[in-house]
Amino acid sequence: MPEFVNCKHCKKLFAKFTHSSYCENCAEAAEAVFRKVRDFLYAHPNSDALTVSRATGVSPDKIFEYVREGRVAVVPQSELNLKERGGDD
Repeated sequence: MPEFVNCKHCKKLFAKFTHSSYCENCAEAAEAVFRKVRDFLYAHPNSDALTVSRATGVSPDKIFEYVREGRVAVVPQSELNLKERGGDD
């Protein structure tokens, strides 16, 4: 039996059949935003969150949400700076 919950984005009540916290409409939009971030990271694998945000228009908070969920990984700015300066490995 489905659980009825409010959509995380639009707050509309919907029957939750999957692990998603979004209604069908918002889930599609959320997946499109995620794909934008994922595709950018495939093309630019050593990018930090701020670079990804600037390039995709997706907020850093949303990118860090993807990181916490384990959906993407980004290079922390401090690590990137060390690599650029030839930090002590």
